[in-house]
Amino acid sequence: GAHTCLVTLAGALDQAIEVAVVGTNAALVAQVVSARPTATAHVLSRPRSKFDIRSILEHVRTVGTLRPDVIHVNCDNPWTSPYGLLAGVVTRTPTIAVVHGPGPPISLIQQFLFRGLSRHIRTYVAVSDATARFTSLALRRQPGTVRTIHNGITAVLDPAPAPAEPRPVIGGVGRFSHEKGFEILVDAMRLLPTARLILVGDGEDRSLLEDRIRHARLEDRVEL
Repeated sequence: GAHTCLVTLAGALDQAIEVAVVGTNAALVAQVVSARPTATAHVLSRPRSKFDIRSILEHVRTVGTLRPDVIHVNCDNPWTSPYGLLAGVVTRTPTIAVVHGPGPPISLIQQFLFRGLSRHIRTYVAVSDATARFTSLALRRQPGTVRTIHNGITAVLDPAPAPAEPRPVIGGVGRFSHEKGFEILVDAMRLLPTARLILVGDGEDRSLLEDRIRHARLEDRVEL
């Protein structure tokens, strides 16, 4: 998901740009660095809570030592990656928060803290217009202050050959969870009696999708 987009971005940046990858998950940090061998990796301790002072100070010290010109903070939703954002604010480093999707806050305290923190973030970027609107409302930012920049993808130079069968084939790739809307796509297949649907992925809603396909009697035309 979000980290895969970061891997693509890291590999595509101009080679004149120096990159330091900072995170608390060693495997994800290594994956991003693998796309850019010249990048440096910095794995920090995983926070034990939202108020883990030791981890907060470690983030701030790391950013202070690296002294970057800009910080790109990868956020699954508007309520994630607080330590990266805070490190940018404390060190007065221009910070870009990239939000990859909507998501509910855990508590009122979390909402209060993030809304206060967001006032000091230089730029918010969302990967879709819907996510930009959600982020603006969630963080109570002025309309239009969250920019939309769609995820970049690696160009496919050799497209796959067209299927031999005459009926259209619809493909969907992603995590099987409610926000992806695959259940709407399955329901739409009732209106497309000549089409076949192939969904590629997995997730917490897989069994729900299987039940939906079975109840609609679409087993012969929908494949997971």
